Amino acid sequence: MASHHDDKYNNAIKEGAAAATAQQTVVIDKTGFAGLSDLEKSQKIEAAIREQLSPEEADKYISTKIEDAKANIRAYGGDVADLLIEGLADKGYNLYNILVKPSSEGAYSSLQGAGGIEFCSVEHGELSSQVDDMVQNIAHATGADVKDIRKNFTAAPEEHAKRTGAHEGQHCDGTSGLHGEVYADKESYEHVSPEAGLEYRDYRALVAMYDAGHATNPIVMGDQPSGSRVMDYKVGMLHSGVSRVFDSVVEDYMGVDNKTHSSEWDMDKYAAATEAMKADLINSANAMPDGPEKTEALIVAEATINYAEDYQDAYRRRVLGEDVPERKQIELVSKDAKAAFYNDHFDADKYEKKNAEQLHADIKENINKYGNADATAQTQDNDDWGWDDGADDIGTSLVAMGGDQNQPQVQEIERPQANIQAKPVEFSV
Repeated sequence: MASHHDDKYNNAIKEGAAAATAQQTVVIDKTGFAGLSDLEKSQKIEAAIREQLSPEEADKYISTKIEDAKANIRAYGGDVADLLIEGLADKGYNLYNILVKPSSEGAYSSLQGAGGIEFCSVEHGELSSQVDDMVQNIAHATGADVKDIRKNFTAAPEEHAKRTGAHEGQHCDGTSGLHGEVYADKESYEHVSPEAGLEYRDYRALVAMYDAGHATNPIVMGDQPSGSRVMDYKVGMLHSGVSRVFDSVVEDYMGVDNKTHSSEWDMDKYAAATEAMKADLINSANAMPDGPEKTEALIVAEATINYAEDYQDAYRRRVLGEDVPERKQIELVSKDAKAAFYNDHFDADKYEKKNAEQLHADIKENINKYGNADATAQTQDNDDWGWDDGADDIGTSLVAMGGDQNQPQVQEIERPQANIQAKPVEFSV
């Protein structure tokens, strides 16, 4: 029997799911499934279905699913079909793998239907430790200490359970891929406290380079073209590609090996490197000849900068405990210009995981080829760029500056000064 403690989280996840989907929902608690037999798991799943659907709906759904499964076995099982059916039923296989087949110990949702009965199945594991799981993932991604991170997550765990319910509930009405995660995240943030929403966005930011399929922040919080599944797919593909390499671009400016844990970084130096990167990305893209390549370079620059600055702000909030307000995403290209590019010129293959190293090289090549020579050629014998302390803040209001929307122009910005040891900007590609 579920405890009051368990009911609190189950009720929260069900509340979130019900708010996010038009379908009726069935929440399946998979806590402890790893130690159960298939028969025991099937009994838990059947109990959840019967508890949350009406008796008539539950009977119709369960009987239809089992009869459909038997028909499939008879179609392919030949003379031994009835023996297979009997053996599977004895093991509880029909209910465990046919009614709703749990995906894992984590959160998952799927739209289930049989006999005219439909519902959104929302599965979950241990919800009370959900925040601790997020903290562990952040520690793994950043190298920071778990205790330092955990004290900076203060939203009620029930809020995160509710967010999970809304996220998974929306998946029953939505799509897959990064664009599907965008819709689910947007929906989930509408049903939780601002504090819980920001904590989860910071989680997304800090693991983005390792979890490209969920690196949603620049799309959720930015102004990207949408309106069709094709457009959503293209926007998601570009951003997932950039999320895999943004940290490598920043690390090039810091003069450290790629994928170095950020616990070894001085975040002030990271910030200085990010500002230098921002200036070079914008100025080099702006120097390119008008055309789709220029538009693409600006879109990639925008995404790279937003991922890097989101990471920096999230690190300051969740690892260092600093009070940093959530910033607005920068926009270098109008929504109409982005849509025109995605419609007519986008090549999804460039942003596949298999091509991440080439994307990284392409970004560096654009900086080398089109960067401001006067701003980037200052080197000293010790390979310091020769910057001084006291940089002016670039700011976050770098927006398209009129003209033909399909040929965006952004204001050239002054390269910031910083006192960090870094490689010369002439990268090897």
